[in-house]
Amino acid sequence: MSNPGKPSPPAADKPSPTSQPTYGNIGEIRAHLLPTKSRRLRTTERLSPEAPGSPLPPPLPQKTLSRTKSLPTKETRQCTTCAGLQPSLLKVPSRQQGSLQAPFSSQKPSESPPGQLSTQAWDLQELTFSTEDRDLGCFFSDLGSQEEVLTGLVRRQLGSLRWIEAQLESQFMGEQWLGTVDELGVDLSLLDDKPCAESGDAWYYRVSHTTQASQHILAAKVHKPDCLKPDPKPSGASGSALQGTLPPHFNVQRLCGWLAGGSRALGLWREEALAVALVAEVPSQTVADWTGVSAGLHRAQPGPLERQACLLLLQLCTALEHLHGQGLRHGDLRPQNLLLLGPTGPPALPRLLLSNFARAERLGPGGPGTFPGWEDVIQLGLLVYDLLHLDRPQELATPAPIPVRSPFSAGLSHLVPQLLHGQLSAHSTGQALQALLWGPEPLTPDPPLPSWLALRQALLGLRLAEQAVAEGPGGAGLEDWLCCRYLTRVSEDSLGLLTVKD
Repeated sequence: MSNPGKPSPPAADKPSPTSQPTYGNIGEIRAHLLPTKSRRLRTTERLSPEAPGSPLPPPLPQKTLSRTKSLPTKETRQCTTCAGLQPSLLKVPSRQQGSLQAPFSSQKPSESPPGQLSTQAWDLQELTFSTEDRDLGCFFSDLGSQEEVLTGLVRRQLGSLRWIEAQLESQFMGEQWLGTVDELGVDLSLLDDKPCAESGDAWYYRVSHTTQASQHILAAKVHKPDCLKPDPKPSGASGSALQGTLPPHFNVQRLCGWLAGGSRALGLWREEALAVALVAEVPSQTVADWTGVSAGLHRAQPGPLERQACLLLLQLCTALEHLHGQGLRHGDLRPQNLLLLGPTGPPALPRLLLSNFARAERLGPGGPGTFPGWEDVIQLGLLVYDLLHLDRPQELATPAPIPVRSPFSAGLSHLVPQLLHGQLSAHSTGQALQALLWGPEPLTPDPPLPSWLALRQALLGLRLAEQAVAEGPGGAGLEDWLCCRYLTRVSEDSLGLLTVKD
């Protein structure tokens, strides 16, 4: 019998087990399907030789970087004195940018095997005031030895003087224009109506060539009518052609070329057109003019003027040495053929230029007991009389004695007879003049030449430093350069041979 009550709603149809959806974690299913990974070992476990079944990986091949010899390489230098310092402190002290830097020595530091310290000190040319105290010991094997330190400083100051000499040479030689007439073209303008100087063979006028980038001041050398014909076409044996073949030299006039049209191209009116050559240097006077205006000063102050005469002779010797080295002789060394540039009177030293090559010739073989260029040396001896305001001797065999008014005329009185007899070359004469100007003086029979040379080099460096502070970087003059050349190029062995004895 059924239980009476409210009838229940009809139940929904239940799905069959085959049609009922299944829900699950797909990630777990995939994890069970993939093979199990081996556990990664720690670093210590991988490197431990005790780890079983874990062979060490093979080492990577070493790569070798091949460099050409021209490719610079950086190397960290160490010395035994600085071995206890940190590697970061073992470095060459850097220099401040913009400051004057001394040249590094061309000698390369000694190379040591990898992992070993070099027993050789660093190059002394890298030792500067900015070097840190902890690096000072790297330049000397025994920093506590005062003798070794002083010896090293002597070498260091010589390197500094050589650098100063190179800078002064670049400064003076840089003022010279090295172009040609073909580069200038015809765009030239005459700056003055009157000549700036007159030599034995020409008048000199200042001319200008201006471009958008620069302006060049040259000299137009207007040849005198009786010295050179107009519009010359020099042959290979003429003096002007030989002058054009000379390499540039500080004391030799440099011929840039010939101006087409001669003097009329510059607007200089004359009865006839004169040949005009363009030269790089603008003279202010000749040695003949210099001797004329300095006669009174010679009587009042013989020492300074005779010293300047020796400096002019020294410049002429360097010019003759250059000329003879090129296989030429000048043949006409007279005061009116020697030009002067720069200051017009003592005590400033002018620059001397050898000009007028009308009588220049190729050097021939010297005779017995002579040397090439001996004719120029004899004329050099006669020129000494002109510079000292004396009459030239009539007989070279018995020249008139030179009055001794200062140590310079005393030295020249011993030098001139050797010049007039052709016993000295231009090179030897220049060396004797250098010793006469800057020493050593023959004070003792056996002077301490090594100590003298080191002392003079140090004093010259101090003077140049004081001069740079007092007058600025451009305070060094021509005489400073000539003195610096002498003290940096002379050797201890040759000093005794250069002394002009009384």
